[in-house]
Amino acid sequence: MAERTDYSGSLSGSAIVMSEPQTDDNSATQWHHGPITSRLFALIIGINTYDDSKYFFNLRGARADALRLKAYLEESLLVPETHIKLLLDKQASRQKILETLEELANDKRIVRDDPLLIFFAGHGTEIEDVVDGEKSKIQMIVPADYIAIPDFIIGRLLDYIADNKGNNITVIFDCCNSASGTRGSIVTSNPSAPLTRAIDPSHVKYKKDLDQVLLRRIRRATQDGLRKLGVQSHMLLAACQSSEEAREKNGFGVFSSALLNLFKAKPPTILRYCDILDQMDVILGQNPQCQGPFQDRMLFDGKCKTRSIKSKFKVQTGPFRDPMSNMTIHAGSAHGVTNGAVFEVYDSVDASFTRPLARATVQPVIRAFCSPAILDPGHSLHKYDSKTLVAIQVRSGEKEALRLYVPPGDPFRKIYSDAI
Repeated sequence: MAERTDYSGSLSGSAIVMSEPQTDDNSATQWHHGPITSRLFALIIGINTYDDSKYFFNLRGARADALRLKAYLEESLLVPETHIKLLLDKQASRQKILETLEELANDKRIVRDDPLLIFFAGHGTEIEDVVDGEKSKIQMIVPADYIAIPDFIIGRLLDYIADNKGNNITVIFDCCNSASGTRGSIVTSNPSAPLTRAIDPSHVKYKKDLDQVLLRRIRRATQDGLRKLGVQSHMLLAACQSSEEAREKNGFGVFSSALLNLFKAKPPTILRYCDILDQMDVILGQNPQCQGPFQDRMLFDGKCKTRSIKSKFKVQTGPFRDPMSNMTIHAGSAHGVTNGAVFEVYDSVDASFTRPLARATVQPVIRAFCSPAILDPGHSLHKYDSKTLVAIQVRSGEKEALRLYVPPGDPFRKIYSDAI
């Protein structure tokens, strides 16, 4: 520990140096982000390719939307991969989707009020049918095997899940039910051409008998549709109004992209459901919907925290003035970096920042905005592109003295003297 110098007899017009205790490596302040335990469980569905596409077009961005959401959950919210059920293309059959929803209600790992997320990106549709003796419009999602699932079946399953696991359920549907949607898209090889996520109802396969089997199994009685059943069981985020078209462009769903951008910018702990639509990027021609009883609730009921990442600084490989250094970190004394500070180097492509490529220690001759550093023995960055490398400080360096100038005749000089 550095000794304190007594300046009590020479305060007039002098500089006082107050040194903080030095710390060794074992007691140095740690900045490294630790693991966050997430209780979120998710079912993520993305369907580009359908079994029977004779009368309609396949999609391009639904699968990508699903994969991007999965990456966000794992990397930003640290949701374990074992908590996520991912169904892509032919995996997302009608039977598999319904089975997986039922499994959420009976999964013993899930305790009541754990956050649950159900995401669907793919085609939707709407048909007219007789329900309880009356003709009614039924909105549907279209699985990969083309046997549509009606809204009231999804609604009853969500009610069933809520009965068992609580109503901390978020449902995101990036599809539409507009019958005009299929007329708004032109089949083309251009990957950037917009597509609409809807199927002409005249070509929909719907098997009522399958619904009756499921209804008997889950023993539910309500006939309300998906949007109406949100009264108590869940919060619904939908890509557009029922009469509008949900589109994808440049290989992604427009709604999914806007929503994910918001989630990345606003942690769930400070984002209320009622604020989502106002804070999302505006989508031309689409009016996303947020429906359900818990409008003032934080996203996922505030139970999902984002990982805490300290400032990231660019890295340049190669010597920097000091021939003993082999890399430069673009952080210096202006950022509080001191000699001996330790940084971990990551590839910025790895958004999770959980797999460091190397570790380096800052050397003397620190400048205001950059510092020379030397990699730990055995560590190398030769095979990585320096343009994507970033450094995160994980250990503080030497403590610097605080220099305080006391002008002649300062009435508080005794206080300064006592402080050191």
